[in-house]
Order: sequence, then structure tokens, then C-alpha cells
Amino acid sequence: MSDTEGWKGRRAATPGKAGVLVDAIRTLQRQVAELRTRATLNSASISSGGLRVKDGGGVTVEDGGGVTVADGGGLTITGGGGVTVEDGGGLTIKDGGGVQVLDDGDIDVLGGRVTIGDGGDLIVADAGALAARYADDSTACVFGPLYAQGTRDHVGHGLLIQHPNNEDIVRVLRQNDGVARVWFRGSDTTVRAAGSGGLTLAAEAGPMNLWQDVGSAQWLIGRSSSAAAGTRSYIWSPSGGDDIYLVGDLKVSGSLNVDGAKQFRTRHPLREGYDLAHASTESPVSGVEYWGEGVIGADGTAAVALPYYFEALVKPTGRAVLVSPIGPPSPLGADRVVDGTFTVHGEPGAEFSWLVKGERFGGDFDVEPVTWNPQPEEFPNTPEPEEAP
Repeated sequence: MSDTEGWKGRRAATPGKAGVLVDAIRTLQRQVAELRTRATLNSASISSGGLRVKDGGGVTVEDGGGVTVADGGGLTITGGGGVTVEDGGGLTIKDGGGVQVLDDGDIDVLGGRVTIGDGGDLIVADAGALAARYADDSTACVFGPLYAQGTRDHVGHGLLIQHPNNEDIVRVLRQNDGVARVWFRGSDTTVRAAGSGGLTLAAEAGPMNLWQDVGSAQWLIGRSSSAAAGTRSYIWSPSGGDDIYLVGDLKVSGSLNVDGAKQFRTRHPLREGYDLAHASTESPVSGVEYWGEGVIGADGTAAVALPYYFEALVKPTGRAVLVSPIGPPSPLGADRVVDGTFTVHGEPGAEFSWLVKGERFGGDFDVEPVTWNPQPEEFPNTPEPEEAP
């Protein structure tokens, strides 16, 4: 008779308090085993292997529970299965472990958070996507493959941010044809670099354009790559009229070429509701002018001193000194400017006005340049108005 059979025989032959004690011990052993099983399930610690949920199955972690995948283990979800973490639960993957979502499976985070740290990666491959949704289940944000509205044709990969009414706010798209585009839509859209940083828009190769189109109010800022335009940068508006308003100072490092009048415009000092406009005079050189008044001295001369920087600013050739009497006609004459000073000759006591003109250094330009009249067809990269797909 085996020990077990002997024990059973003794148990059967030992009624009373001893039998009750044996039953209590066996019950306690079963409860301990159940507690161990539950503890293992609640902690859900998986190592050197994996937990596979497939065929529509699911894993639900709630009430502060957690799932830990460690030591190279993996969590694989296939066949449309899913993992739901809610009510403060957590999913931790470490030590080389991983989570794979295959065959249209989903990971839903309901009010929780996904944290990736210490060199970890979140990789969405093939046709997968990361998405955020509003409370009514409408799309708030999608990162991954994007589709055309209406036809649902795949147009590329990128980032989409939408209003609750499904209107696009931002769409960043790398299209199937390799062209990258960014759309902003809204009644008031602002692109801002906050803090002490800056905002840079750069095109490493090829032209970069800023295009605005609202009915007939069109303008374009960009850089052409056509031979006719000569890779010029430009601000272009086909609507005509007062196209561009600049409030503040404008500094031009280079030449300023104007096809039209160079006007000064200000409020009319005497007529309410009108402006007063004056135009600059034209010259084949970059000229400077100085003028003033004087009186002939008792010796029949008057010395006029020009600004101290005159000789450093104005070329020595092509200077002109003009003098005119103030009052009755009287003979006047003037010497050339020497060392920033010239002498006027006339009758003692005669009043006169004077004007000095010259050509400044560094202002040379081609008086007869090749004609270039910018036209829309010379800007092949001018974008046409288009809707985001």
C-alpha cells in the first residue's frame, strides 16, 4: 500500500478533530494556489516569450492594473484583436520587448497616456497610422497614410489635423508623386515661433513661393527659376492698383529699380480727404545735391563750406556749382569746389542762393540695361489655386 493510500486509509479511519484539521489544511492549500494564480494574472509579467492575442481576442487592463513585457518578450495582436488600457491602467515594454499590431488590429488609449522614453521608438509601418479622435469619434489628428476626400484614394503620407466639423486645419502631405505640400485652412491661421527662437522657411533647391489667392486679390512672393526671369526673387500681383502696403522702414542693400513713378505721398495739409503726392526727379547718375543762401562780403567774395564728408562722398568730376542773385539782377560767379569749399564772387552786400550737384561714389548703374518686364509666364513655378486632397 502506497503512502497516499495509507494516508487515505488513515484519514478514513480517523474521524473527528484530526479529520477536520486535514480538510482545513487542504482548503488552505487550494486558496494559496488560487491567490498565486490571480497574482500572476494581475501583474501579467511576461518574459523570454510572448503573449499572443488573436482571432478577435482582447486584453483589458483596468483599475490600476499593468502589463509588463520584459527580457525580449513580445506582445503580438493579430486577427483584428486589440489591447485596451483604461481606468489608470498601464502597458510597459522594456528590455528589448515589443508590441506588434497586425492584420488591422488597434491599440486604443481611452483617457490614458502612452509614454516612450530612454531611447524607445514607436514605429508605424505599412498602412498603419496614429490617430486622435474627438468625443464624438470624429477625426482630430492622423499621422500616417492620408486619403482624398470623397474618393478615399490614397494620396500619400503625412499629418492631418481637423476641426470637429471635419474641415482641415493643417495638412502636411508627401504625395505619391513625390511632391511635398502643406495646407493651412481656417478663418484666422497663424504660424508662429514662440519664445526666443526664430522661424525659417527654406528651400534647399529650387524656388520657394508664398501664394495668396482670394478672388481677384492675388499676390505671390517667391523666386523664379526661368531663364527669362534670371532666377530673380519677386513680389508679384496681377490685380494692379495698391497691391502692397509696407508699414515701417524699408532698407534695400543693393539697387532699387522702379518701373513707374517714385512717389512721396502724405496727407494733404489743406484738403480733407485728399493726399499730396510728389515724384522723384530722374538722372543718369546717382546724384547728390546741396543748397543754401549767402551774402557777398565787403571784399566782393563769400566762402561757402559744404559738409565735412563731401569730398569722401562725391566724385571729383562732374560737379556743378550754380548761383543766383536774390533781388535785383547782379553779376555773380563761383569757383570750383576744392576741399569741400567754394567761393562766390559778386557785388558787396548782394544776396544769393547756391546749388551744388555731384555724383556719389558707389552708385554706378547701367543706363541701358537689357529689358526684363516680369510676366506671369516667366514664373513657371507660380502655384495654381488648389484644394487639399
